[in-house]
Amino acid sequence: MTVSKFSYRPDIDGLRAIAVLLVLGFHAFPNQIPGGFVGVDVFFVISGYLITSIILKENSEENWSYLSFYKRRTLRLFPALIVLFTCCYVLGWNSLFANEFKMLGKHLISSAGFFANYTYWLESGYFDTASDRKILLHLWSLSVEEQFYLIWPICLLTFMRFNKTHTGILTILWASFAANCIWIFIDKELLYFSGFSRFWELVAGGYLAYRKNLSKPIINSQFLQHLSHAPLIAIGIILFCSLEFSSGIAFPGLWGVLPVVSVLAVLAQSTGLSPVHQVLSSRPLVYIGLISYPLYLWHWPLLSYLSYMDSESSAYSHRLLALVAALILAIMTYEFVEKPIKRIHLRFQGIASITMIFIM
Repeated sequence: MTVSKFSYRPDIDGLRAIAVLLVLGFHAFPNQIPGGFVGVDVFFVISGYLITSIILKENSEENWSYLSFYKRRTLRLFPALIVLFTCCYVLGWNSLFANEFKMLGKHLISSAGFFANYTYWLESGYFDTASDRKILLHLWSLSVEEQFYLIWPICLLTFMRFNKTHTGILTILWASFAANCIWIFIDKELLYFSGFSRFWELVAGGYLAYRKNLSKPIINSQFLQHLSHAPLIAIGIILFCSLEFSSGIAFPGLWGVLPVVSVLAVLAQSTGLSPVHQVLSSRPLVYIGLISYPLYLWHWPLLSYLSYMDSESSAYSHRLLALVAALILAIMTYEFVEKPIKRIHLRFQGIASITMIFIM
């Protein structure tokens, strides 16, 4: 199988910026941005697209290694996570009651083990009134991604080995989507938190990557040229969902199709085909996209700690200050933790990975 070259696209970081800003807006100002949680779905599609592109590229170059893949994931996730967990633990030790600190410890373990989504499902709903006191609640989505990364390379490479890539990807996509639709009537909380009912969003991005890397886009390229405005419409739909959706709907379900297809529409076109891609590739949005991971990590614990203070601490101005603090911490984490880790020589990466695993 011949795979086309996969190169960095700054517009994807810009799209990440929109996703994280929507999530921050929803968590800080739910009345103004009631559907900002769709930012998580945007992240899922992007993640599926990127990780599949990388797997296909490395496999085509006969450079694929499971050990190398998971080592990179460790170096990508754990440095910032360790800093976050340490800060939350120290702050919790000095400010929380015994039962609250015990709950934090439980959530630390489940988040470090990447099964936090099921921990929170067993406890209560994401939109529960007590959810704002769960300091690491937002890490449920990280658990879903890591569960996907655990099985997706194995599935994808197995499909490729038996020349069933197209059929295999679509089978997982439709099976997950079917579960997503059926569980609406069984358990809405499980629907929201479950990895399997969310996998179709990541696989949708993966399917697009598979088609593009084979130079076989989902939509005919000549027809696509007549849809140069499609990314603008797609961004508009994402913003519409963030303003019109609310915690009252059964999500994702069929509603999840809107943000997922919109992200695919943006990713499907090359960077130069649309003014939207040029905006997404602007330096401010790209930088926010680059720090989106630590920004996502920091924002919720800061907002959550506000709920432990007096009632005035949850005022608009306090929440705005919490987001500013999250931005500052995200920049510091990116510049002084993540970037130095990236510069570590290859021969030290294995040692660093193993060390961080034992620390966790």
